[in-house]
Amino acid sequence: VNSYGRDLYGESRFDEVLRLVGSSGVERLRFATSHPKDLSDATIAAFAEIKAVMPQLHLPVQSGSNRILSAMNRNYTAEHYLSLIDKVRSTAGDVAFSTDIIVGFPGETEADFEATMALARQVGYSQAFTFIYSRRQGTPAASLIDETPRELIQERFDRLVGLVQNSAKEQNQKELNAVIPVLFEGSSKRDPQILTGKSPKNQTVHIPLPAGSRSSDFAGSLREVRIEEARTWYLRGSLV
Repeated sequence: VNSYGRDLYGESRFDEVLRLVGSSGVERLRFATSHPKDLSDATIAAFAEIKAVMPQLHLPVQSGSNRILSAMNRNYTAEHYLSLIDKVRSTAGDVAFSTDIIVGFPGETEADFEATMALARQVGYSQAFTFIYSRRQGTPAASLIDETPRELIQERFDRLVGLVQNSAKEQNQKELNAVIPVLFEGSSKRDPQILTGKSPKNQTVHIPLPAGSRSSDFAGSLREVRIEEARTWYLRGSLV
């Protein structure tokens, strides 16, 4: 989405879209997905300055190896990607990052994969959507030959998932004992006596449904919640 304007003006003007929507009165604003090559200084400034924009950014990296990024035709390097992370943090403060990563792109070596692991450790993602590469007919990569054993690709994938899970839990643990505004969506799909919502950083938050209340009483509302427990993929707390 942050490439908006390139076909019309020759440059990204997504920051203007953010400012227009941010001035509409909406309380919470998120956007996805951003391409690193078009994450401009103007967009980063808008991200930091607009109160409605939540402190969470989905910025797909796909790989931490410059060789693989070039083969993917991503048009940026790992160093440039990390410089964007640093710029967002220095401009907007405490921001949660999520990403997309592909494991097993044709020709990926152990060194390439370790570069991805190193980048993921450095960023400290709150969430990552991880995938094993699958060939798609009609794409340039479909003709690439790869002799990497499937078992090795799976082993690398599992290592990455473990790293991301540990990172997500570490990020969630930072919220322990904090009071945060939660936008409630309704009752949990697994337990109607549990309310579920989202924190500003897009973390899932669960609280017990107060006695005598209905989940519909909370849906769409912002309430203050004290965080009492932090798991890998969710937070648990109680109303303040």
